[in-house]
Amino acid sequence: RASGGLSTTNLGEPTATLAGFVVPGSFDSSAACFSVYNANNTIAKSLTFSGTARNGFVINYNLSGIVNWVVQATCRVEAFKALAATDGSIYAAGYIGDASNAKPFNNADGTQFATTVSTTLWDGFVTKYNASGMVQWVTIQSGTGYEFSRDLAMTADGGVVVVGHMTKEINLQNSNGSL
Repeated sequence: RASGGLSTTNLGEPTATLAGFVVPGSFDSSAACFSVYNANNTIAKSLTFSGTARNGFVINYNLSGIVNWVVQATCRVEAFKALAATDGSIYAAGYIGDASNAKPFNNADGTQFATTVSTTLWDGFVTKYNASGMVQWVTIQSGTGYEFSRDLAMTADGGVVVVGHMTKEINLQNSNGSL
């Protein structure tokens, strides 16, 4: 359960993990605070809106519906898909916009991930979190138009396939930021 501006909150499809499930989503400025609940109806965490338009999030629950961790991303971010790897890490995909030399990706402990991003219009992203909700890396898919990372799939060798769409040419980065 989640509350706070539900008319403008998007919850993604829950995805099973080895020890529970993850839910991606976003909320906007009409919800000054967004609360995430445990299965027993207690508030696990409240997120405070930051930025100008949308904040993305990923919620990691255990098998009993108790929140393990929640991460938040600011600067007009929407998370569409989250996927669990066999090592317990979580990948999230979505889009980010209006970020100029920003650090929009946060760790589960509330600290900012060190990577600075700059985006043009809407750019796709993939973020990898470890089992504790700490960001391991972020990739940005940018170009001269609109780019959205909409879905993820694991490969047999532990890699990740990203599915999305673009309106013009696109530049792809690997996890260390190189093209």
